[in-house]
Amino acid sequence: MTSNLTEPLWDHHPDALIAISPDGLLMRCNPAAEAMFGRTDMELQGQPVQMLLASLCDQNAHQRLEQALHDKDAELKNAALAQEQLFIRLSHDLCNPLNSVIGFTGTLLMKLPGPLNPEQENQLRIIQTSARRMLTQINTLLGPAEREETTPYPKRAEE
Repeated sequence: MTSNLTEPLWDHHPDALIAISPDGLLMRCNPAAEAMFGRTDMELQGQPVQMLLASLCDQNAHQRLEQALHDKDAELKNAALAQEQLFIRLSHDLCNPLNSVIGFTGTLLMKLPGPLNPEQENQLRIIQTSARRMLTQINTLLGPAEREETTPYPKRAEE
């Protein structure tokens, strides 16, 4: 075991220290080793060293698995963000022209630029109805992405 002179060194050493008997059994470990193995000195005393090595291998495998899960989680979050930004841009790029079509057909149907014959009025109503229907479908499919707090375009200073 350790002497009274080396006791403070043993107990306060930052690295894991273990004392092993000639027959390969653990005799003592310091607090850093307790933390590494997740067991107290009393629990580890008398255990074969091979058990500690297996425990370390299990911990390393567990750490690698946790890191892989963490990496995959970050990858999925990035993919979800990219998808959300794509939906926002698609919604914007599809809805703006449709709103223009709806607005211009409305202006024409109000006969502000001049009179329309019945066939022109009928064709404009078909265009307006189709554009509104398409706008509703786009908002149904892509609209939830627009309601998220993420914005795809940087705000201008005057906004």
